[in-house]
Amino acid sequence: MLVETSDRKEPKKNLGTSMNVLSHDTTENGHVSRNIRLALLAADMVEPYVGVVGVNKLVLTDDIVPMTKRHSNSCVDTKAVMVAGNAEKVDIEWTVGGAFTIDSTELWYANWDDVSGEVGCWAQPSSTQNLKRAEGSFNGTGFFSVEGSHPRPEESVTGMKMTNGPLFRTSIPLKEFKKGDKILVMASAKVDQSWKNQPKNILPKISPQSHIVNARTDSGYHQESNGRHIQGRIYWFSVPLTVVIGDFEDSIGTRGDDSVNVIEMHPRFVENTINKGGVKPKSAQTDQLWFPVALWQYMVGVLLVSSFSSCIWYWCCGNSGGRIKLKQGDSFDESDEFTFEQNKYVDRTNDEYRDDEGIEIPSIS
Repeated sequence: MLVETSDRKEPKKNLGTSMNVLSHDTTENGHVSRNIRLALLAADMVEPYVGVVGVNKLVLTDDIVPMTKRHSNSCVDTKAVMVAGNAEKVDIEWTVGGAFTIDSTELWYANWDDVSGEVGCWAQPSSTQNLKRAEGSFNGTGFFSVEGSHPRPEESVTGMKMTNGPLFRTSIPLKEFKKGDKILVMASAKVDQSWKNQPKNILPKISPQSHIVNARTDSGYHQESNGRHIQGRIYWFSVPLTVVIGDFEDSIGTRGDDSVNVIEMHPRFVENTINKGGVKPKSAQTDQLWFPVALWQYMVGVLLVSSFSSCIWYWCCGNSGGRIKLKQGDSFDESDEFTFEQNKYVDRTNDEYRDDEGIEIPSIS
């Protein structure tokens, strides 16, 4: 792949900046920022990918966790959330990348016990025969398409932008499951199918030749070189998410203004700064999340103690127009009389300060 960065081999102007480097319609766009996007596009388009990124109002940690060992079914434990035992449904959000056009994308689910041995964590399933499809089939466009991401990620029910790519959402019914069940959830996508259609009046009339086209439009395509394999497929699946039906009812606490009815059970990063994953409820309605509920209670307590101490100091030492004159070793009782030296500074009046000699000192806003 040869990229001509400019009509000039070494352009001296219009280089661009790092400001909004992923946006092409910014005034800071230029040769360098444009080619940064081109390099990212080339890496992103190597292979389509799908990822489940949100459950109800919980943002999940990333699927890519560096330096972790991947066993065949490790995601059953590591990518898992728990929902209330009386929940009737659960909302799932997912994204699709590595593609310009998303022809169709769906959400699938099943009890893990019913598909054991047929579906793994890191291998693409060969069929969806024993999987149930959630309501809705969707389409859209990828981040690097001319139209940009669609549906827009800002429309997330989490209220935060979880991904730059398109964001899809539907619900899974839970009435058929019981407490303790582990539910497999996977998203699939079919992308860029128009690439296999040769434009009219273009010769020679041959089928697509490139790996990037055949890998996503021809399920029978296979190439091997130096131990590396490229296997074509039409449908691309996400790493499975496991939804565990918990032994608690309704919510287990609050996070901000929202009721917490789903928690991430395993902290796949050592420190999960988004959700403080790895919290598992002990019982039904009485338990609350350690974070942020208990943390806020602790912080409020510290602030109250600090404020109370400051008030005591203020009224004892600073609010009488002067200072109490005590020397080391002095003793006193309630009958003692205290003397005060006049405070050099007076209270703020009309946005100005005056010292004891009447000199005006401008206030600082």
